[in-house]
Amino acid sequence: MPSLMAYRAYTLSLAGRYREAEQTAAEGARLVREDPSGIKLEGIGLEKVLGAALEERLSVEAAEAAYERARVLGEQVGGEGFPQALSARCHRARLLSAASADPLALEIALGAKQIADKGRAANDVHSAPEMLRCVTDVQLDLGDIKAAQQSLDQLLIVDTQAFGAPARFRHMLDARVAAAAGDGNRLSAALARYDNLRIRRRPESDIAITLLRAREAQLRNDAPTARALLATVRIDPAKFSGLRASVESGALWLALGEPRRAADIADAALAAIEQSPDPKRLTALRDKLLKLKG
Repeated sequence: MPSLMAYRAYTLSLAGRYREAEQTAAEGARLVREDPSGIKLEGIGLEKVLGAALEERLSVEAAEAAYERARVLGEQVGGEGFPQALSARCHRARLLSAASADPLALEIALGAKQIADKGRAANDVHSAPEMLRCVTDVQLDLGDIKAAQQSLDQLLIVDTQAFGAPARFRHMLDARVAAAAGDGNRLSAALARYDNLRIRRRPESDIAITLLRAREAQLRNDAPTARALLATVRIDPAKFSGLRASVESGALWLALGEPRRAADIADAALAAIEQSPDPKRLTALRDKLLKLKG
């Protein structure tokens, strides 16, 4: 039963039905906790899906708690180097860095990377690249672009998988770092590699890619193309991914000389933060949005 509920919750999350995903995952996680047999493996995935759904619904504190429960369960199953436990650490670090720019996020990510590096020596070849992506993400969210570039360069050496999710995440991260650094050539190359994978994307990924293409056009001084791309973006600021997209979209409109559009986007996102369950845990995003208003 819990394994089926985990699959259903994950499927609902992929479809953007986060409230239903949260409810299903929460019920499944409860069943695992109450199982007298003490089976914990199914609980790890359920807690991670629960955390992701809560995160998208702006319940930051509850999402962090779910990721932490997933870490504990993972370590009970396979020790601190268990891939699912490391992944849970990474989810928590990314949430903290993006929501509140909490320095603890980098401490968590670097700690996970150290554990993963030990695992790589023991032939765990997957966790080390995942944790390097995590460190790069956190550094980027914290505004340390130089450090993010250095971590990304390490990732490109360690992670050589040409297809699948690792390649998709790697090319997307490469594009994000290039966009933040204002490196148009590298951004174009990363987007081309991403396109060559020919993958189906979730709506949030479509928005992220469109914003990166708009940034690429803006760096080429092609304002009409950048504006046309931005005009197609439909953002829901009541979602965590939507708040992040609001920051990127608003910044691009501002760079294109349209402060009114940037301010409108910021106002909608700021209103969503105030109506969220944890407005005080979204300080970094709030500060970035306020800067768009001048």
